[in-house]
Amino acid sequence: MAVRTHYWTWLNHAACWGTLILWLPFLCILGVLWPAVWGMGELYGLAAQLLSRAQFWFACIFCAPGAAILLDCVVMAMQRHLRPTLSQLLQVRRLVCDCVCMWHGEGVLCPAGLC
Repeated sequence: MAVRTHYWTWLNHAACWGTLILWLPFLCILGVLWPAVWGMGELYGLAAQLLSRAQFWFACIFCAPGAAILLDCVVMAMQRHLRPTLSQLLQVRRLVCDCVCMWHGEGVLCPAGLC
C-alpha cells in the first residue's frame, strides 16, 4: 500500500499503523482464549512462544516486508518498461535531456528539441 500511495491521509496512516499496533494484542488474546475452543489447545501460549524467539523477530523485521514488496516492485518495473504512462515517458525524456546538456555543456541546446 505504501509503495502505491501518492498522497498520505490520516486514513492511510490509521490503516497502516492501526494494523501494526493491533496485531500483537490480537495474538496475545488469541493465545489466551483459544483453549476455550474444543480441540484447539495447542495454540495456548502462542504469543509468549513467538515473542521470545529471535527467528520470529528476524522474520517480522526483514523477511516478511521483503517478501511482501517483491512482487509489487517486479510488477511496477515491468509496467514501467512495457507500458509506461505519460508521466513516466516525460520523466525519461527529461532525464535524457539533462544528460545530453551535461555532456555538451550548459549553453548547448538539446538535440532534436528534447527540452
